[in-house]
Amino acid sequence: MFKRYRKLLALLAAPVVIAGCNDYEFTAPPHTFDLDTMYKGIGLGETLQLNAIGADGNPVQVTWTSDDPNIAKVSATGLVTGVSGGGPVGIIARSVANPNESQAASITVLKGFIKSISGATGAEAVYTIDVPAGAKKLTVTIAGGTGDVDMYVRYNAVPTGSGDNCKSEKAGNGESCTITNPQAGKWYILTYAYEAFAGATLTVLYEN
Repeated sequence: MFKRYRKLLALLAAPVVIAGCNDYEFTAPPHTFDLDTMYKGIGLGETLQLNAIGADGNPVQVTWTSDDPNIAKVSATGLVTGVSGGGPVGIIARSVANPNESQAASITVLKGFIKSISGATGAEAVYTIDVPAGAKKLTVTIAGGTGDVDMYVRYNAVPTGSGDNCKSEKAGNGESCTITNPQAGKWYILTYAYEAFAGATLTVLYEN
């Protein structure tokens, strides 16, 4: 009886084993284009041009959409603009020839901006950032490069060197200002080249 039962089980299991060996073959759909940028961080108000490139190296006609235009919007030609800090946001390119095929770039919009700066002795430059209500901190730093640049930060007006919210006048390019609970609105950053400087990086970011 036991042998019969074991034989019956083997017969019942056989189709399952056979079925398990019959794997499905999956053919991936044809991949005809890529984006020249897949991951990128951009600053507020900054732009980034995306391009769809075919396997032959030529441009491919696509339509462009954004997962969240309130953070990063995209034009009909693939020009992405940082609207507000956040992300990542998917910027989707869909083939005109084959609407079922699409590619996406992941874009993060910084809560501020990062710029390379330089200047001759005595040169001044002004930068601005719009800080939203409820921001807990505004941080402005300069670092790297050669020479000596100073920095001044002021709310709602161009800094003058007197009565500013913050100033940093260290030797070299190691400048830093931190504003706690900054007022909502436009903040101005003035850089002044105490000596000619080059290769420095200005970073302006706020935190919610």
